[in-house]
Amino acid sequence: MHYGYRTMKISLVFPPFYFQCLYNLPPLGLFNLTTILRESGHEAIILDLVFAIRLNTLAMGLLIYEDAAEMILRQDPDLVGFSVQCSTLSGSYPDCGATEESQAGHK
Repeated sequence: MHYGYRTMKISLVFPPFYFQCLYNLPPLGLFNLTTILRESGHEAIILDLVFAIRLNTLAMGLLIYEDAAEMILRQDPDLVGFSVQCSTLSGSYPDCGATEESQAGHK
């Protein structure tokens, strides 16, 4: 459906943190939001960066936030949303900042 607005390419991000005992479920809220956005005509994807750490596609280390920002920007989103919980809040700030700084050269 299209409601008279511009469709957007949206990246929904579960920010990187790694406490193995805390990551026992995927970001279910992002799955729900993605479904609603797609049904509304938007292109929406989920970037589960905690799962990326487990898959070794995102390396833990000093450059984790810069690498995460590059993963986000490779999707060329119009809008980026972050799922934040108390345990991930501190990791979201550098991720947002790195994404914003890197984005300046992309669009």
